[in-house]
Amino acid sequence: IAVNDALVLTSDNGVGIFAVALESIASGAVGDFAFAGIVDVLIEGTPALGTAMTAQGGADKDAITAVVNDKILGYMLEVGVDATVGSMMFDGYNGFGIKGA
Repeated sequence: IAVNDALVLTSDNGVGIFAVALESIASGAVGDFAFAGIVDVLIEGTPALGTAMTAQGGADKDAITAVVNDKILGYMLEVGVDATVGSMMFDGYNGFGIKGA
């Protein structure tokens, strides 16, 4: 797990607990995670300030722009730049609702 990865801790992007890695963690090792707060996450795409974000499943583990029916896990606190770290208000416990149409 790389630092700033947005992790889906369940197999379904709509339910469960989500976290952001605060450090790089080797397989089988112990590490620190954030479950809520202001976090730095690896961004995919170029989301605008205030964009609703969710976690990308699979191997990428980036924060991505939420689309219809995604659980909103955070909002961008700055303009995102693809493949870099950006600041996001994050709630991995409850989220901020579901993205509507």
